[in-house]
Amino acid sequence: MKTLPNLALILMFSLSATASLAQVKTYKMEPVPHDAYDPGKIDYDIQFNEGMVKRDPEGAIAWAMLSGAYLARSRESDSDIFAWKAEEAARYSLKFRRKGNSNAAAKLVNALLEQHRFQDALVASEDVLKIEPGSGEGLRLKADCLVEIGRYDDAL
Repeated sequence: MKTLPNLALILMFSLSATASLAQVKTYKMEPVPHDAYDPGKIDYDIQFNEGMVKRDPEGAIAWAMLSGAYLARSRESDSDIFAWKAEEAARYSLKFRRKGNSNAAAKLVNALLEQHRFQDALVASEDVLKIEPGSGEGLRLKADCLVEIGRYDDAL
């Protein structure tokens, strides 16, 4: 007899759950439009940003954008040479402007991660958080670095 009230409760909850599920609107998922892959785009971005750096050699934004283009090439080709170039460009950007330049600091971390220099990347991730305290990207990068060096509890 004790199981009967439990069964009644289960039926009551399942009926209320079914009723609420029936009331939920369904949405049709549409594909997200995007440009087709263009292997020449990264080359164009590199050339464009190299030109920007030549025209304004002390432009922190151009150096950071060049670093991003080098990182894209490094990921696509798995080339250490472009990871080193990305690191150098990010360091130039930070040399010319640190205040508010967490973008370049994050690119530096990504370049170091790409080179598997995890301890250096961890130090650089702290710099991202100094430039922009509480930055979501900075916290994510720091967690990535901590995971790479095996400090899983600290990454939480």
